[in-house]
Amino acid sequence: MATLYELSADLHWLQNADDLTEDEMTTGLAAVTGAFDAKAESIGRFILDLEGDAKKIKDEEVRLAKRRKTIENKAGWLRGYLRNEMNASRIDRVKGVGLTLTRTPNPPTFKVTNEALVPAEHWNVVIKTTLDQVPEELIASISDKKLAAAALKKTGEVPEGTELRRGERLTIR
Repeated sequence: MATLYELSADLHWLQNADDLTEDEMTTGLAAVTGAFDAKAESIGRFILDLEGDAKKIKDEEVRLAKRRKTIENKAGWLRGYLRNEMNASRIDRVKGVGLTLTRTPNPPTFKVTNEALVPAEHWNVVIKTTLDQVPEELIASISDKKLAAAALKKTGEVPEGTELRRGERLTIR
């Protein structure tokens, strides 16, 4: 069977042929047009099949993403449960045949407990503005944990209005 490209070329040739009789042209056009229509319909059905497959795959991606999220949440809950029970039992490490479970302290993090007490040198100022003016009500400032952490490293003291926290995580190897 001819390709759509070949049928299109045949139609173009028939439409521009000057040396054919009207009967030959009508017969040729009918034959090529019929074959072209059948080929185009087949391609159209194939396109619909592909679009249907794409939709099924997309739906499956959504379903799998929900399933992945459920599994990740369950694993996270179990990790927290195990860490809490090891903590309550004062067990820092469990060495098994195929894996080792260890309660590991997280790096310290800052939590701003009272922004009003944080010294100005530990703040970053953010200005929200339009191009033509800077109204007072659009100016805001935000305390910066990184600046507070740098101050702790430099001075060895926790800046006022902040506290140093250290959590822990469960490492499975």
